[in-house]
This record gives sequence, structure tokens and C-alpha cells, in this order.
Amino acid sequence: MQKNQPSVLRAWAMYDWANSAHNLVITSAIFPAYFASITKGNNGMINFFGWSIKNSILFSYAVSCAFLMVVILHPLLSGLADFTGRKKQFMRFFVYLGAFSTIMLSFTTQNNVVFSLFWFSLSLIGYSGSLVFYNAYLPEIATEDKFDYLSAKGYMLGYVGSVLLMLQNLTMIEMPSFYGNISNAFACQLSFLLVGIWWFVFGKYTLQNLPSNRTQISTNWWKESKMKLKSTYAQIQKNKSIRLFLIGFFFYNMGLQTVMYIAAIFAEVELKIPESNLIITILLIQLLAIFGAYSFAFLSRKMSNVNALKIGVFFWIFIC
Repeated sequence: MQKNQPSVLRAWAMYDWANSAHNLVITSAIFPAYFASITKGNNGMINFFGWSIKNSILFSYAVSCAFLMVVILHPLLSGLADFTGRKKQFMRFFVYLGAFSTIMLSFTTQNNVVFSLFWFSLSLIGYSGSLVFYNAYLPEIATEDKFDYLSAKGYMLGYVGSVLLMLQNLTMIEMPSFYGNISNAFACQLSFLLVGIWWFVFGKYTLQNLPSNRTQISTNWWKESKMKLKSTYAQIQKNKSIRLFLIGFFFYNMGLQTVMYIAAIFAEVELKIPESNLIITILLIQLLAIFGAYSFAFLSRKMSNVNALKIGVFFWIFIC
């Protein structure tokens, strides 16, 4: 297919707009704070199938289980993305899984916290799974010289879109009189519903405009996925630079993801930061991240991706 088609590139970048609200509202801000608030009774202990577990620990376990599934699925999914013609179908499945699971979070109450963690974990799997095929589209729709710009544009759209929806959700939580004096709990539940709908609607726009690859599908796709995985592993072993990069990325990303997924509930449960203050703080960080996305895109053009990455990692280490 012809590369660098404006409509296709725009649709690809818009998926960040679609899914980043999940990262902000569900992963980082409102859902962790809401979960902590509805489970703070009994000193934060939750009955999990007969086991008494601290709410923050159970939340961490839910995140860990979701990403354990992602670790198992990602290598095989990456192989499928490389040689099958069903990128769009697989991406659609995970987009719908994530959006539907997020919508189901709107039913979360004090009486079904285990139920809510199940849907929360599924939403994380949907989010991560969709990104496998989303990222696999990039070299098919754009030339290499467009990669940095397009990625930065996607991040920027993601930050802007998530902030807009977050502001809407924040008004429901902080100014309930404008919405018929709804309760704080209902405002949070409505926020989860809006995120799921937002993800579904804008994700559907992306899916409608991305190309469909008509490659002949092998009947032995499972076997070929494993063969592709073995081939990739062998190539990594031969390339020292890639091997060292992946090892470094493992440790860097492990710390980064821990902060992103656990910081909010840690602040709510352990530091006793009020829910409203916590949400506003995360929102301000998100606004700053818009500037950060453009700044690092500029640095990448001026001093290479590697040097820009080193600067970013250094600041993360320094701040942590």
C-alpha cells in the first residue's frame, strides 16, 4: 500500500487519543482512588475468596496478573502481527475487550470489589494487546523518516484527549450541583462509563481508516508464531546492542510501570492524600507531559533518539 497517506496517519495517531483516557482515568487517577475509598473500611482489608488481603496489595496483584497475561501473550501476538493479514481483526478484538471491560467498571460498588478488579485486569489486557497491533502498523503506513514525528503526534493527541475527558470527569466529581447533585460514587462510576465509550468510539474511527492487509493466512499460525519468536530470539542473541538495550529497557520499564500503576493507590492509602487533590495533581502532571512529548521529539531530532532517551531515563532516576 502507499505510505504516508494523511488520512491513514491521522487515524493511526488518533488511537492514542482513544486509549489514553484509560491510562489517565482508570489506571492512574480516578479508579485507583475510588477503589481505595470504597475499600477503606475494616482497615482496608478485603475478603478475597476467604483470604483477607490489604486493598492496596490486592490492587497490585490485579495489575501483576494482568501483565503476567500480557507477558505470555505479547511475544506470540507480535509474531502474528508480523506475518498474518489480520492485524485489524486482532486489534479490534483487544480494543473492544478493553472498552467493554472499562464500561463494566461503572458497576463497581463496595459489594463487588473483586468483580471490579477482574474487569480492571481485562481492561489492562485489552489496552496492552491492542498496542501490539497498533504499533505493528507504523512501518506499513509510514516511511522511517516519519516515525518520530508520528509517534510524538500520537502521544500529544493522547495527552490532550485524556486531559479533556479528565476535566469533564473532574467537574462531575468536584461540582456535582451542575449534574443534579449526584453522589461522588456515581460521578466516579459515570467517569468509567465515559472512558469506555470514548475508547470505543474513537478506537472505531481508527479501525475504520487503517488498511486491511490481505495476506494469505496460514492454517499453522500458532506454530509459525512460535517459529517467528524463536527466530527473533536468535537474532537478538547475535546483536549485542539490541540485547543490552532490551535488558536495560526491562529494568527501566519495570520501574516506570510500577510508578504509573501503583502511585495513585499508594498516595491514597498510605500517604492519605485526599482524592480530589490526588486527581488534580495527576491532571497537572498530564498537562506537563504534553510539553514533554514535544520537547523530547525536538531533542530526538537534534541529538538522536539514544541521547534523548538517556536524558529521559536520567531524570526518572533522579526524581525517583
